[in-house]
Amino acid sequence: TECWRSITHNSGSAHRCTYQPHYTYNINIPVRHNDPESIDNIRGALHYLAKEEQKDGLCAYGCNEVPERPAAGRPRNPHF
Repeated sequence: TECWRSITHNSGSAHRCTYQPHYTYNINIPVRHNDPESIDNIRGALHYLAKEEQKDGLCAYGCNEVPERPAAGRPRNPHF
């Protein structure tokens, strides 16, 4: 897409493959905070995308400070 070409200065590419039944993980499944199966699915997909053994030592690690969550707000509704 034009946006991706702009970000990569025409040196990158993108491909969006459609889900196939033989794929282990389906990125089209929405992640819901109260659905452990959907959380496991996205974790598996992310693990696949971040395979260290294929990065030739080029992995960059970092973390940010995560502030404490305020107690304000309505609690989540477990029913959709």
